Amino acid sequence: MKRLEALEELSELSSTQWGLVTARQAKELGVGGYDLARLVEAGFLERLRQGVYAVTSAPLNQAQEVRAEWLALSPEKRAEDRLADPNDAVVSHRMAAVMHGIGDLDPGGIDFTVPTRRQTRQPGVRFHRGTVPAVDRTSLEGLPVTTVLRTLEDLVREGYDGGHLLDMVADALTTRSVVLGEVVERLAPYASVFGVPAGDGEQLGEAFLAAAPAANPLTQAGKPFASHLMKTALAPVWQTLHYPGP
Repeated sequence: MKRLEALEELSELSSTQWGLVTARQAKELGVGGYDLARLVEAGFLERLRQGVYAVTSAPLNQAQEVRAEWLALSPEKRAEDRLADPNDAVVSHRMAAVMHGIGDLDPGGIDFTVPTRRQTRQPGVRFHRGTVPAVDRTSLEGLPVTTVLRTLEDLVREGYDGGHLLDMVADALTTRSVVLGEVVERLAPYASVFGVPAGDGEQLGEAFLAAAPAANPLTQAGKPFASHLMKTALAPVWQTLHYPGP
């Protein structure tokens, strides 16, 4: 294949998936390994990892690395088809926290939640078996990523310490990524991780707000009024958790 023709074919495909293309996709277009090597030598493509290439005009950053690893999970499929599949891999756990900008955990690789057991020899790629319903997924940098609430719950269940998790909750509240009632409801079953008695939603909410004073509209309020507002904000949580409330 002539270099120009190969570039046009790959450019059209890569434009729909962040400037990236897999070797498997290229092969289906009639662009073999020799052609890819020549395009790399000519400066049109750059090899990001085994089996995934980037058009050299595409930005190279952490998000692009995650996209490359995500594409490599099913290299024969196009991104647009996979993004429409509710059962495809979702970025989760530590990498999801980094992409949401909460906490300061070192991702140490890239996490994916997948519906069936998977293994890989790719360094730094971690799989977590599970399902991610639509309510627990969002889109960041064009990729399916677990929501802040699901990410927090995943990390709690993974056994991360309460201090790191409290920092994440504080960041999420400060940036308005979550609201107090929903994060208390989601994490109430794990209250002991935060040093709070199990099921004590009000105390858990107070702990979260104490960690995120910038997000606390009660900071300047008098204590009795603040307590009243706290109970009002958490009233729906008591009903959901089947507690009578204070």
